[in-house]
Amino acid sequence: MALWRSAWRCNPWQLGGRGVRCGLSTSSTCRDTSTPPRVCVVGGGPAGFFTAHQLLKLDPTVEVDVIEQLPVPYGLVRFGVAPDHPEVKNVTETFETVATNPRCSYYGNLSLGADLSLEQLRGLYTAVVLAYGCSEDRRLGVSGEDLPGVYSARDFVNWYNGHPDALGLDPLLQAGPDAVIFGQGNVALDVARVLLAPIDHLAQTDIASHALAALVESTIERVHVVGRRGPIDVAFTIKELRELTKLDGCTPTIDPAAVAFSPEEREFIAGDRRKKRLVGLMETIANTTPNSETDERGGGGGGTNLVFHRTPVAVHGAATVEGVELEVNALEGPLDARLAVGTGVRETLGCGAVFRSIGYKAVPVDPSLPFDHQRGVIPNTEGRVESTPGLYCAGWIKTGPTGVIATTMANAYQTARSIAADLAAGILPKGGLPSSENPRDFYSELGPLVVTFEGWKAIEAGEIAAGVRKNKIAEKETSIEAMLNTAAAASEGVLQK
Repeated sequence: MALWRSAWRCNPWQLGGRGVRCGLSTSSTCRDTSTPPRVCVVGGGPAGFFTAHQLLKLDPTVEVDVIEQLPVPYGLVRFGVAPDHPEVKNVTETFETVATNPRCSYYGNLSLGADLSLEQLRGLYTAVVLAYGCSEDRRLGVSGEDLPGVYSARDFVNWYNGHPDALGLDPLLQAGPDAVIFGQGNVALDVARVLLAPIDHLAQTDIASHALAALVESTIERVHVVGRRGPIDVAFTIKELRELTKLDGCTPTIDPAAVAFSPEEREFIAGDRRKKRLVGLMETIANTTPNSETDERGGGGGGTNLVFHRTPVAVHGAATVEGVELEVNALEGPLDARLAVGTGVRETLGCGAVFRSIGYKAVPVDPSLPFDHQRGVIPNTEGRVESTPGLYCAGWIKTGPTGVIATTMANAYQTARSIAADLAAGILPKGGLPSSENPRDFYSELGPLVVTFEGWKAIEAGEIAAGVRKNKIAEKETSIEAMLNTAAAASEGVLQK
């Protein structure tokens, strides 16, 4: 009998069931109380590693396996953080400490839903944590959205960060001096900064070489970052906005009329320290005349233009994007939950590229998984998946795409505390599966080449060495085949069949 089949036959939590399963009880017949509980974390990004980190700390007996769809770990830290933010990536030092803990193992190039099922995983582990994040984008829902020259910010960020799935994007960056970004979060400002930053600023980072070459040829000088509501309602942080004010070529501009606040608005702003500081910076920007001589792209008049109270109505163009049509909004409702309501007044803005940065959404990886399709999350209580004992979630699949890395850490730590509490309370089965049924053995027989953390370190060493030759922090490997070849050549870099 195949390993996974005998494993699930004695999993009392399969598909949310308690009690008897396949003629076997929940007694020690199915669980070996002399072996430690095993937890599988699906997703090698920040949420996954933070969950593993806290769980290893809370329970000195638990063993944790982290599985990742790609050969390489770290998820959004590797593929989402802007290349000119290396300080944010220092969190990988914590993740490496987790992965090299004797009670933790990393298995890359394993895809839940393609290489193995949730049912199989639940048969192998005391608990399973889903932390695989968001893989789709929210769309504008307007005509012309599918024209060449319209991109999701997620795809563009993946492209310049060297994600293997985004290598074929080839964005049109030579279709004129103007680009438009819809959305006013941190990702939108990252995209604006990468589009406009001096090439010398980017060249020494770990930006993908194909992206750097395309940006060298870019004709984009101005990026209009458009939001439906007002300055009070933006999602980006003061840190991101301040960066634009300090970087030549990215200098932001704001229409002074946008920061002409009512007395009620000023009182609301004064009651929130963070909002007060952020709005104060926007007021300073609005009342500062930009210096066109600092535009490193040439031509003057460049930079980032923050546009408020506008909703996209259509994207116009024949063969490619030529412009966008916007509707002017009025804001209604309480100041902490204002709604943008169209006024019927229309405007057009010429541009050669459009980026939508209005949020991400997750998708279910298994038909048996409880899922809220409207919110794009797994229904849960403090990380415990509804009506499914032994199954947990963390990160954006748990809450939706919100917050920064520190937010994800708190989110993941909460899930880890729930698992530790359930283990201590006996809600989860005590002990692991029989020691002969080792997940490592199961993974080695699956089919795909499974990369260990040693394999990842070999890939990373090659990237750093290639970066040194180009005077960069690192030169990311973008080919999965090359990643696997490097891992396979390393000592214990892949699981042996």
